[in-house]
Amino acid sequence: MLRNRLVLVGLGSVTLVLPAAPALASNVALPSVNPNVRVAGVTTFGNVAATNFLNDGTDGGTTGASMFQVPFSTTPGIPPGSRGFGYDFGGPQAIQSLDLSQFTGESPLGPRARLSDVVVHTGAGNFNFSLADEDDIRLALPSTVVTSWLMVEPVGQHPGNDPQVGIDELAVNAVAAPLAAPRTNVARGKSYTLPGGGWNNVRGSLTDNTLAGANTDLSTASFNAQLTSPGNSINLDLGQGFTVDRMGLAEHDYGGAGGRALVQDVTLEFSDDPDFATLNATRNLTLDNIPYQQMDFDPATGRYVRLSVQSQYPNPDGNLGFTEVQLFQAVPEPATLGLMALGLPALLRRLRR
Repeated sequence: MLRNRLVLVGLGSVTLVLPAAPALASNVALPSVNPNVRVAGVTTFGNVAATNFLNDGTDGGTTGASMFQVPFSTTPGIPPGSRGFGYDFGGPQAIQSLDLSQFTGESPLGPRARLSDVVVHTGAGNFNFSLADEDDIRLALPSTVVTSWLMVEPVGQHPGNDPQVGIDELAVNAVAAPLAAPRTNVARGKSYTLPGGGWNNVRGSLTDNTLAGANTDLSTASFNAQLTSPGNSINLDLGQGFTVDRMGLAEHDYGGAGGRALVQDVTLEFSDDPDFATLNATRNLTLDNIPYQQMDFDPATGRYVRLSVQSQYPNPDGNLGFTEVQLFQAVPEPATLGLMALGLPALLRRLRR
């Protein structure tokens, strides 16, 4: 099994961790800079649009301009459990640092508790940070990291009256323009079925390119309280055969009982038969306990893909929630190698300027 193996269009199957460079950085979380970026995460109140406050380019400093999560709770009546917020960049970016802006006001309980410890998850590895008790923090990565996605996992908080963290903005500073064209998500807009029992609130589309959700707005999500039971799965019809080598999974990770039980081990089965009587390939993946991530695997081909959950993380709310399933088309190997030879030296020269 291959975990977090970054595949770059035009750069070959390579995970790059490059020396930090003095080049000017751009905030690739801004849609005006990177129109392919998508917010991922679940806010504890407000609607789904509140997640886009993460990258509206404004440190709003109000409840109406912030996204809220609860990483830890000592306050009665507020269950803990949010597992992260971040982005799908749509393609590989060379990232140097993050700028995190928090909002502590407008709570009837008093000043909100700021984050004290976080883990930054990327396709090229995870990075731990301890944060000062301040609203605006820069998280400088130890070296330039190339990744197509990023999530900030809240781990701990400074003292405060309200554990619901308000996030005004999460800027992601990259040292160069996008490194390649976006990978094609061949599952986007495709049909799917939800076999088995336990499904509830299936109003949300799992292939609509919406990676975010809200506790008070379930219009983007589908839920299942027993998805690890035999016969329960998410089955996608891609419309034709595709070769894919990466899955993206966005989960709705916060409910009335707190953090939901996120997927731990998952099986993907590929077939040209809608009943999966004959399998072309099977891939087993282990995911981190965060609400959005991308996982790479050896290429597999099929029109029909079945996602089956084998185990889940024991978070307070056992109801698994899903907002999106992505399947990224593999890059043809000969073309990739040719582009790698042409593109890698130029990239390295640019980053070292």
